[in-house]
This record gives sequence, structure tokens and C-alpha cells, in this order.
Amino acid sequence: MEHDMNLCGATAIEDKLQDQVPETLQYFLSAGVIVWMLTGDKRETAVTIAATSSLANPQEDYIDHIDIGDLDLKEEGEKCKALVGQQLATIEQHINAGDKRCSFVVDGPALNVCMAYHFDLFLELSQKVNSAVCCRLTPLQKAKVVKMFQEATGLTALAIGDGANDVSMIQEGKVGIGIVGLEGAQAALAADYAIPRFKHLRRLCCVHGRYALVRNAICTLVSFYKNIVLSLTQFYFAFSAGFSGQTLYDGWLLSFYNLAFTSMPPLFMGIFEKDLEEQALEDNPQLYPPLANGAYFDTKTILRWFIEAILHSVILYFFMWNFMLQIDLEEKRMDGLMFGTCLISSMIFLALGKMCLHMRYWTAVEGLGIFISLVFFLSAVLMYAGIPNLFGDTTFHKTIFILFAEPKYWFFMILFVIGLLFPIDMGILFAQKTICPTQRDEVEEEYAVMG
Repeated sequence: MEHDMNLCGATAIEDKLQDQVPETLQYFLSAGVIVWMLTGDKRETAVTIAATSSLANPQEDYIDHIDIGDLDLKEEGEKCKALVGQQLATIEQHINAGDKRCSFVVDGPALNVCMAYHFDLFLELSQKVNSAVCCRLTPLQKAKVVKMFQEATGLTALAIGDGANDVSMIQEGKVGIGIVGLEGAQAALAADYAIPRFKHLRRLCCVHGRYALVRNAICTLVSFYKNIVLSLTQFYFAFSAGFSGQTLYDGWLLSFYNLAFTSMPPLFMGIFEKDLEEQALEDNPQLYPPLANGAYFDTKTILRWFIEAILHSVILYFFMWNFMLQIDLEEKRMDGLMFGTCLISSMIFLALGKMCLHMRYWTAVEGLGIFISLVFFLSAVLMYAGIPNLFGDTTFHKTIFILFAEPKYWFFMILFVIGLLFPIDMGILFAQKTICPTQRDEVEEEYAVMG
């Protein structure tokens, strides 16, 4: 058909990398994230793209190829198995050398040999290399690679793509991200998150992902803390009451403890809390790996909060039981209802104080939440004590007026909050930051000095 034709012109489609792709990949590689490029391009094109995007540097890194060439897997399976085994052994030697970064390139047929005959070794090496390039893959093979690593390692795989051929891979990953681009919106519609450019992946993971973890962790820990203290004091009282079922706290105060008195600050901390400034996170990729190891919500952190809650409940209850019940007030001797009111008041003040202590990023909204919670508690108990008969209940009438008029009540409130938070909580925080500071603490101090 091209015989005796005159060339009038030519058109071409420019296929180039988006802005800041090399910088974004370099950030994740510096953070210790293993990056795999799964593509349908041929080997030479894939290697060129990997070098251009800083995924692998042919001049400085080990780049090993896993290739069976023209061998037929069905007819020459043993030769393919032996050849791939030798190539995997070479990769293992380069990894053990440790003098350079290591990457490998594998195509579809060679990948099938690795998964069929050398799965364990291939899986082990895939977790030790810095990056990998899989070329000549079908959309189904991309999804199988993601599924294989997630099931075999139990780790989380983030799959990102911009085309319809990436949909199956995105849906297979525990976290799927679609890029809205020239190839349509199929990938974005099938993903958990959609971003306009690849460079936004760094901010999505290292800033918004970190803040989401910090906020969920602190909200959960604070909620557990305040409820453990409340529940354990009632458990201790059961021994004093002979397991009679007698309640320690007034029913309305107990109901509003979680509903209104201490609910707003954890909510605002779960929305606005930050541990570091955004620029500090984007400039320090070494802060990213601890998140994968459970930072902020690991066993050590949870156990520390539980121990603090148990310790606070023991000191609160037994100190108040042994001393405040022996105090004679001006109008009457302190009874069980007053004791329970003093106890729940001190728990509310203590919980709000602990939230203030653990807020790393103070905003006007978070400060307002603490203030509103405190004012609402004081206003609610005053109004409640002023009602002579509330649905037939007359026990709390004037109780809080008697307590608020006593300097001893306020003395113990201040003593409990300051005496528990400063020696225990602030002591633990100071010792941790001084004796064994984390990378986050070091970066926080550095940026505090700078600005």
C-alpha cells in the first residue's frame, strides 16, 4: 500500500513524564519504600523510563535482568528454570554486597517462571531490592503481582495508575490511587483516592496520610483513657460496696460524662491535630518509615496509655476514699453522692488536662473545645443542682453548691490534676524526649530552632 506514495507529513504523540516524577520517586526511595513499576512496554522502553524517572540509575545501581530470551516455557521448562535460578542468585549476591542500590527488570514470561519455580526466593528478594521493573505485563498480570505480594507478605500495597489497563491492579491493592489524566477517568473512578498529578502522591502519603494516622490514634487513645479511668473507679467501689450493685456516680453525670463533658476535645483532636508542620514532613523522608511500623498506635504506645489510666484511677479513687470521706464540710458530712461527684469532677478535669498536655498542634478550635467542655460541665452541674425534683430524683439538689463553697473541694481538684499530670505524664514525656528522642522529636526541635 505504501508503493509510489509521497510523504506529505507526519504526526506523533508525545509521551513524557509529568512534572516532579523523579523527585517524588526519589522521596519514597529515600524513605525505604520499595517501588515497583508494572508496565506493558517492552524491556528497553521500561528501562529507559525507570532511568529517566530516577527509579533506577544504570550508572550507580545494580540493575539485573531476569530474562528467558527466546526459550519456550512449555518445551524448555528446565532450561528456563535453571536460567532464572542463576539470575536470581546474581541478584542475591548484589543485595548481600550492600555497596549499591539494587534493582531488577523482569518481563511477563520470566515472571511466570519466577512465580512457578522460585517463588520463595523471588518473594524474599523482592522485599530486599530498592525497586523493580516488570515489563510486557497484561492488566491481569499486574493485578496478580499485587495480590501475590499482599497475600504472601501481609503488607500493604499501594497501587497507582492512570489508565483503564490499570483498573484491575488498582482494585487489587489495599490502597488504590487513580490519576486523572489524558487517558480518561477510569482509573480515578475505580480508585480509593484520585489525584490530578503523580507529584501529589508525596503530599497525599507523607502529609495527609500521616495526619490521618495521628488524628485517629490520639482520638482513640484519649477515648480509651478517659473510659478506663471511669470504669476502674466503679470497679474499685464494688469491693467497698460489697458487690451490692450500688452506683458510685449520679446517673445524669455518668450519662453526660462521655456525651457532653469530655466528647468535644477528642473530636476536635481527631480533626485538626498535627504532629509536625507540613514542610518538615515533605523535607524529611526518614519520618515516613516509622508509620509502617505502627508509630503512634503500636503495642508500646497503647500499653503506656493503659498503664497511665490504671495508675491514675488507683491514685484518684483510693486517695479520695481514704481522705475526703473523713472531711467534715460546713453544712454536712460528706456522703457517698458527694464523694462520687468529687471523683467524677476530678476525672473530668484530669481528662481535659491530659488532652491539653498531648495536643501538639494548638488551634483556636481545639482550645475552644476544651473551654466549652469545662464551662458546660460547671454550668450543667450548677443547673442540675438547682432543680429540686428532676423526674422524681431529689438526691442531687444543692449537692454541688455545698461542694463548690468548700475550699477543700477546689484544693483536691487542683491537687489531683497537677499532682497526677506533672509527675507522671510530663515526667514520661520529658524522659522520652531527653533520653531516647525519636526522629520526630529531633525534626521538631530542629524546625523549632529554625523558626
